[in-house]
Amino acid sequence: MWRDWLRAYADAWENADPGVVELFTEDATYLSQPFREPHTGRDGIRAYWAGATATQRDTEVLIGDPLVAGDHVVAEWWTTMVEDDGPVTLPGVLLLDFDGDECRALREYWAYEPGRHEPFPEWGRFEGDQPAADHAAAWADAYERAWRAGDADAAAALYAEDVSFRSHAFREPVRGRAAVRDYTARAFAAEEDRVARLGRPLAAGAGAAVEYWTTYVEEGAAQTLAGCVLMSFDANGAVTTSRDYWHVADERRDPPAGWGRFG
Repeated sequence: MWRDWLRAYADAWENADPGVVELFTEDATYLSQPFREPHTGRDGIRAYWAGATATQRDTEVLIGDPLVAGDHVVAEWWTTMVEDDGPVTLPGVLLLDFDGDECRALREYWAYEPGRHEPFPEWGRFEGDQPAADHAAAWADAYERAWRAGDADAAAALYAEDVSFRSHAFREPVRGRAAVRDYTARAFAAEEDRVARLGRPLAAGAGAAVEYWTTYVEEGAAQTLAGCVLMSFDANGAVTTSRDYWHVADERRDPPAGWGRFG
């Protein structure tokens, strides 16, 4: 069911098809960016979709291997298209709640880059044979504590020695626990008056997804960082691969309804 839904969603995007609304319940919510108001109901989704796709052409959408837990699905996409100013690449992650064959809630995080770019090697898949459900909740609890405390050592200790850590879809990955510790220390040092929150993980097979929402002050200005991290783990619960999609607002913002949980 969900594979058919994801393929139909990708096809609708490629063809700017307003019939995409038939994939959603009558009262569905569609949160296209964490700092926007959600589009509600099929009429609201139809209006958003028409505006979003109006300037897009030659659109190609790839869908990664989804994480599925009951009525909840997380799936990456990688989209290339041509807009008025030229080709662009838009990768992101969908967080979906289903009611039968229809989606009743969608929220997403994404990145944007001019030009056509191929997916990075680990995009859209989760390697390994360790069940992520055994480790994801413990990771989220421990990382939230480390982030709130600004403790880069405690945060880095949650990663494998040979971890591949990609903080943004268009950045090169940081490799190894020591490099993750250095990256994290720089990020924590720039933040003052932080409040970090991590959501409830969705884990399936070898992969897990966790949302985060952090407010802080950087160089005297309040900011909010909202995103979703996708991970896999080793047998000891250490993160072996990590990649993020996120957005920043230049003010303190509260999470929207439904944030950080599934269902």
